[in-house]
Amino acid sequence: MKRIINYTKNKGVYVFQEEGTHNKIKIDINEKKLLGKELYENFFANYNVEDTYAFIDKTTEKQKSDDKFCEQIFNKIKELFLNIETELKDRTLEEKNDK
Repeated sequence: MKRIINYTKNKGVYVFQEEGTHNKIKIDINEKKLLGKELYENFFANYNVEDTYAFIDKTTEKQKSDDKFCEQIFNKIKELFLNIETELKDRTLEEKNDK
C-alpha cells in the first residue's frame, strides 16, 4: 500500500502527516528535537512489508526561500523514513529466510 506523507509548515512548525490519518509528527526548529518513539508509533508500528512511502512537499516557494531549513528538513526526514523502511524490509526478509 502506498502511504502518502504530506509536508507542510505552519507558524514555524514543520509537519509531516500521513494522508487520510491522524498520524503526524511536528518538528519545532526551536526545540531542535525529533522524538523517535513518536515517529515509530505514528508511522511504523503498523508497518507492512508491502507498504511504501511517498512524500509530497506542500510548502510554498516563498516558505522555502524565506526559511533555509524548510527544504533541508524535508529531505532529511524523507531520507530517515527511507532508511527505516529499508531496514524493516531487510529484517522481514531475514526473518523469512531464517524460517
